Amino acid sequence: MTYSIRIFGGILIAVLAALVLCCYMKRTYETQEVAGRYQGVFPCGDCPGIETTLTLYNNQTYTLVSDYQDRDGTFTTKGVWVIRWLAPVVELSNSEERFYIIDKDTLELLGRDGERIQSRFNYKIQRTDEKPARASGASFI
Repeated sequence: MTYSIRIFGGILIAVLAALVLCCYMKRTYETQEVAGRYQGVFPCGDCPGIETTLTLYNNQTYTLVSDYQDRDGTFTTKGVWVIRWLAPVVELSNSEERFYIIDKDTLELLGRDGERIQSRFNYKIQRTDEKPARASGASFI
């Protein structure tokens, strides 16, 4: 009898732990939900802003264009993107930028430490209605 109670108690604890874990897990996203074109203007220390366009393709490649307003500075980065499901965060290869997925239409730039930036400035980019063109056959590593 005591052995059965121990087994039942162990199973009960495991089930309760799984339920608690499910309550604290963040929403996970599929590639197809997140893929798309996002645009916004990030703050800039010495210019009016950085017009940012991030295109996440279904084949998990990306193009990130950062255009510095009132300057001759446009930078384009290409590579591969992945979703880190525990965060949920979009990570870009060939770039230090990481984006927190607020919802399927909004991404937020994270700080260099990987944490959300606590600021009065806007670090969010919004999905546009414009469908991204298919990514070229180029391979990025």
